[in-house]
Amino acid sequence: MESLDKEVSLRRIAVLGTGGTIASRATDQGVVAADSVEMLIDAATLPGDLDVVTREVLTIGSYALTLTEQATIVESILAAQADPEIDGIVVTHGTDAMEETAFLADLVSTNSTPVVFTGAQRAADLPSPDGPGNLAEAIELAAREELSGHGVMIYFAGLLLGARGSRKTHTTAPRPFSGGRVIGEYYNGTLVPRAATPRRRMHVPYHPEIADQRVDLHIAYPGSDPRLLRGARDHGAGAFVVAGMGMGNTHPDYVPVIAELVDAGLPVVVSSRVAHGPLIPTYGNGGAGELQGIGVVVSQLDPYQSRIALAAARAAGYTGAELTKLFEN
Repeated sequence: MESLDKEVSLRRIAVLGTGGTIASRATDQGVVAADSVEMLIDAATLPGDLDVVTREVLTIGSYALTLTEQATIVESILAAQADPEIDGIVVTHGTDAMEETAFLADLVSTNSTPVVFTGAQRAADLPSPDGPGNLAEAIELAAREELSGHGVMIYFAGLLLGARGSRKTHTTAPRPFSGGRVIGEYYNGTLVPRAATPRRRMHVPYHPEIADQRVDLHIAYPGSDPRLLRGARDHGAGAFVVAGMGMGNTHPDYVPVIAELVDAGLPVVVSSRVAHGPLIPTYGNGGAGELQGIGVVVSQLDPYQSRIALAAARAAGYTGAELTKLFEN
């Protein structure tokens, strides 16, 4: 597949392999990522009018990723985007953490080259695996010039979503992601657009120090203990995302603990556990309205993408008003 000279008539697509179910097979220890990206390409039926090159980045289930590995993946994407010979990029990735890695790539990229994340819900050695079809169609989509400027996308079983706002909402369904901006639906070589105009995106300059950021996620629920935030701080956490109930609300006991963290210069972002709808900081007595008043940053992103944005912003040196403004976008 690798060639040194790009044929003028062909668009060149880089496929970056990182593991996941699409690359997994059964072993005595359970299903694990094992197949190389070249093996994935060999299993897919690719169009003959594209020049596909491959790069092995990682071979790992995405549930085992840390920010260090996610930074490695994103650096590979940025390097491919910087290559003038590359017209589109596909990233094969596990579904468990895809929404976070794809969003990080979208957050730090300013390049218009299409980037499509895809994977599988059925392992490579199962009957009728879905990985080969998803990969072939993701490659076709990454080659389409009309998708330039749409940022990083996620593709499964005919559905193309923007990375921002996308969330894995089903453990086994062929279309495991929802919630993101629907860019289009793809069937038998035809893309039916649902969003013709690229959306203005959040942006943070990429800094490799993101791998060193310790941003903890705390979920508020009836009876949850805010003192756990102090414990996380004492064990090295430097910033926090609180997934509040409803529109970002917590028990009143959270207020003095969070105020203590904010006063110590540790950023706290509040998001919502709820999958749909805006977070409007309204309520007092521990609600997001009171939290915002003591210096908590309000995020419309889900808790998981909020954590990624906060880690990237911390690595870039964002503080105070700059951090607040980032989450307003």
